[in-house]
Amino acid sequence: MKRADSDTATNLKNTGHTPGRNWLFSCTAEGVSASECIYSLIETVKANGLEPYWYLKYLF
Repeated sequence: MKRADSDTATNLKNTGHTPGRNWLFSCTAEGVSASECIYSLIETVKANGLEPYWYLKYLF
């Protein structure tokens, strides 16, 4: 399992793989936080070489 570091976060920001404007459609701070958790989970799954669809299907 890979460890999170600031380089990974910076690379995601610089390559456009962050959700960006999608957060504008969250009506509350709780909605933004929930979206942030899901996006973070998906990026972690990708960083560990797994397929996000199947991983989320397994979890939920």
